[in-house]
Amino acid sequence: MRNDIQFLRGIAVLYVVFYHSDLGLLPQGFLGVDIFFVLSGFLITKLILEQIELSKFSFRNFYQRRVNRLLPALYVTLILTSLLSTFFLTSSQLKDFSHQLIGAVTFSANMVLPTQTGYFDAAAEGKPLLHIWSLSLEEQYYFLLPLVLTLTPKKLRLAALIAGFMASIYMCFSWSYATDQNAPFLWRFSDISKYEWTFYLLPTRAWELLTGSVTAWLYLNKQISVTRRVKVTCLSIILTLGYLQITHSHPNIEALIIVCCTAVILLGDDLWLSQNFINNNDN
Repeated sequence: MRNDIQFLRGIAVLYVVFYHSDLGLLPQGFLGVDIFFVLSGFLITKLILEQIELSKFSFRNFYQRRVNRLLPALYVTLILTSLLSTFFLTSSQLKDFSHQLIGAVTFSANMVLPTQTGYFDAAAEGKPLLHIWSLSLEEQYYFLLPLVLTLTPKKLRLAALIAGFMASIYMCFSWSYATDQNAPFLWRFSDISKYEWTFYLLPTRAWELLTGSVTAWLYLNKQISVTRRVKVTCLSIILTLGYLQITHSHPNIEALIIVCCTAVILLGDDLWLSQNFINNNDN
């Protein structure tokens, strides 16, 4: 595993933990999730493309690995959370929790939670499985990505990924500013606006994962070389954005900047990262 990827993971974890600690240390710490999305898109696409190139890709093996990696920890979390919820939640909160639990098990939590609360609403504190939304979104992406990469001719894969990125980012930013309009088809489930749906749904957040996927393609094909100075600059921007608020909605400009900076860091090797930042371990 590349050291800089581990380092970015560490930053992302700290961002999210400090944000939810309510200490006020990282008011923009929720951007750690956006870093995770890019890393996930990069790693999973790199894995799939390498196996396709070697004619070793298997849908069965791919999904089996996802199951082995995710489900044990997920089920332990769900069981413990369910037990604790019976002691701490009210009857109405338990009813909502049962829907969250179904969403978590079926990887559709990101479609259940918008019908209950916005991520930044005060009511979100009473949603024990609120954070499962990002796992559900990633799993939906993992289900679709292998199909796209295997069914698309090799010469058109980059174009397909870029087309998906463009469609997703257009939907994301057009919905972000449509605060007075309900999302088409989704109004049957909730009367919340397009802006509120934008935070949770795969079509409006896939551009972040697709940024990682495009970066993986460029990385494997050695299309772009990035200097250490540029990468250090991008890292500085990422660290600054944890404190700096540019807009009052999410995903928005901050997400776009931190996603692009993460992608730039992933291009090329990890030799730019000084051992003063992270210990080098070749094992």
